[in-house]
Amino acid sequence: MAGEAGKNRTVLLATEKAFAAGAVAKIETVVKEAKYTLKKLENYKSKDDLLAAVEGVDAMIIRSDIVDAAVLEKAAQLKIVVRAGAGYDNIDLKACEAKSVVAMNTPGQNANAVAELVFGMMIVSARNNFDGTSGFELVNREIAFYGFGAVARAVHKLAVGFGMKSFAYDPYIPAEKIKEMGAEPVTSVAGLFEHQYVSLHVPLTEETKASINKDLLSKMPKGGTLINTARVEVVHEADMLEILKVRPDFCYLCDVAPKDIEPFKAAVGDKFGKRLIFTKKKMGAQTAEANDNAGVAAANQIVGFFEKGETAAWRVVLEVLQPADETQDVMEEKATTTLQDAVAQTSSRALRKSLAGMAKIYLALALDSQELGDSQVRAEQLVREGLGLHRNLQHVWRAQEKLLPQQQPGHAINAGVSLMALVLNASIGVQMAANTANVTSAEQALDLNYIRTVLQRMEDSIIFSLIERSQYLTNSAVYEPNHKQLGRFKLHALKSAGSNGCLGDWFIYQTECLHSQVKRYDHPTEYAFFGPLPEASLGKNTETEKGGTEGILAQVPPEAIVNKKLLEIYRTKMIPSLCEEGDDGNYGSTAVQDVHVLQTMATRIYYGLFVAESKFRSETEKATAMIKAKDTDALIAFITKPEVEKKNVQRVILKAKAFSRNIALDKPEESGPATYKVNPEYIGKIFEEYIMPLTKEVEAAYLLARLNPLPREDSVQEETDVDWINPGSPTVLEKKKTNGS
Repeated sequence: MAGEAGKNRTVLLATEKAFAAGAVAKIETVVKEAKYTLKKLENYKSKDDLLAAVEGVDAMIIRSDIVDAAVLEKAAQLKIVVRAGAGYDNIDLKACEAKSVVAMNTPGQNANAVAELVFGMMIVSARNNFDGTSGFELVNREIAFYGFGAVARAVHKLAVGFGMKSFAYDPYIPAEKIKEMGAEPVTSVAGLFEHQYVSLHVPLTEETKASINKDLLSKMPKGGTLINTARVEVVHEADMLEILKVRPDFCYLCDVAPKDIEPFKAAVGDKFGKRLIFTKKKMGAQTAEANDNAGVAAANQIVGFFEKGETAAWRVVLEVLQPADETQDVMEEKATTTLQDAVAQTSSRALRKSLAGMAKIYLALALDSQELGDSQVRAEQLVREGLGLHRNLQHVWRAQEKLLPQQQPGHAINAGVSLMALVLNASIGVQMAANTANVTSAEQALDLNYIRTVLQRMEDSIIFSLIERSQYLTNSAVYEPNHKQLGRFKLHALKSAGSNGCLGDWFIYQTECLHSQVKRYDHPTEYAFFGPLPEASLGKNTETEKGGTEGILAQVPPEAIVNKKLLEIYRTKMIPSLCEEGDDGNYGSTAVQDVHVLQTMATRIYYGLFVAESKFRSETEKATAMIKAKDTDALIAFITKPEVEKKNVQRVILKAKAFSRNIALDKPEESGPATYKVNPEYIGKIFEEYIMPLTKEVEAAYLLARLNPLPREDSVQEETDVDWINPGSPTVLEKKKTNGS
């Protein structure tokens, strides 16, 4: 089983298209160092040869070899199969799941080899296969990439050397990242086909199968050339044949031929090998170096699986946190390994979807942490803590496996629990940092990419707090004045602030008094629900207290403070839908969790002030005209992107599913629909119907007052009944004691 070190294992190297001899020697070295036995089946001629060879083996290394139900049936002892390469459509994942066999791949190891093949075919085609006629140069030509993973980026580097301009579309990589890597981002697949060269670098999935069709191919300009080193099935074969017939200028370069090549040859006549190029076999990875890289990686993954319980999803999480100059080599995993490999390598149905979701979320968290620069150390610390927990949990789950009626694959539980531990640790870390957000300059504070990162991290705190609150009943007594069991909490501050004196209000105020003493409300995105509050006990340290944001925002008007509205919505709308109706007597715990929920929501809402200020500064003239016209609707449209909001809600629902899914560790093979601690769709609804609208209300109110002159310091009252002055603004007197409510 995974994680059981020291046992003798038999590893089968089954390659119909053999590795180079040097690669085989290196694979053998890795296997022998682990004290395993390497069994070789190279250049075999029939499936019967493979079926005979798999009996009694613990692991397999394959290339494009087919591993289906028949192979798995014969390989009764098999625990893991690793495809030495990126694609794994030659592995029957459902059959692997049914047999509790882990499936992995080695993406990125063949990148240079494939990239050089791409350019080799491009040059041969551009020069008419060197037939003595004039061709054309590649300099100043345009190449567009569908998928911008490791291979595509390697091709891009070569394109830069040839003086070409690159464009790219990848739904899993932000446009800003694509730009940073030197390519121009494209907003859709269709947009790629406006350029002369289009290079395909996507996995074969239900979504991509036959997706490159006549409509897309017809968009390509004169001399359009499609390069396919992904999978031949990604291109609609009949449509491609038709395009080749009707467009004598069109070229198709592919490293594997269709099953019936003759119609294609007939379509291009003597231009075969020039405007139409097929290699005899899939040749992208056929270099000595790529053989070495992929083969050795596959062998190491098998050893890591047996000796340490490492799985594909866990490996990706660790690789993501490499230094910044190495993370580009891992970006491809966002589309493939993180989601699909996590599913493939997990044999437990109960954990399968949850693991994939958790892997995706933590991957995003890790990448976000890396972008912040200063957070690198913290992110690495989280991984170290997670690793320690992972090792300890292995012993626990191994012991539990012995108690189960059937021996269940512990690696699935290890991977799921370890990733969950990392997600939890990451959420705790970002939650603690959420108030200051590590801002070091006005430029950083108003950078929309940075703001987006902070807002996404705040989502985690909100989701976790809602999950925690849902464990208690509605407990309406917490919100009722003069409750027979709780009495009335009579405080002047609560009465003057409009409170009815309930336990919930009292505990919010007590918490805010404590937080005020460590200067929480000196930050421009923090507003207390009640006041007045005590003076801070800490000494003045603006960098610590304001997080480097002092003076960035303008005056915040009272209309932008929505705490009372948030409090009412939370108690009258969110709680009845989130929690089961009733009274369980857990009043103190309910009040504590309410504070957590409300504070995390409020912080996220007021962080929208930075969005508003950033938009104002980037388009001052346009914003000023709307402000002078007092056009609230126009301002909301100015700061709103419906397509982004829709994606935000989808991301929240995905996170809620991963964070709240119920996983029965004593029944890892349990099937049936997933169950959750809270309804993930309702968590999305909270963001869509309450948090986002309140954020826009705050932003619009702030912008409407953006042109107002700042008040003189000597006109600021020391204390006010409704104190709306921004605690973070430079106009506030240090002696001010109250906060907006």
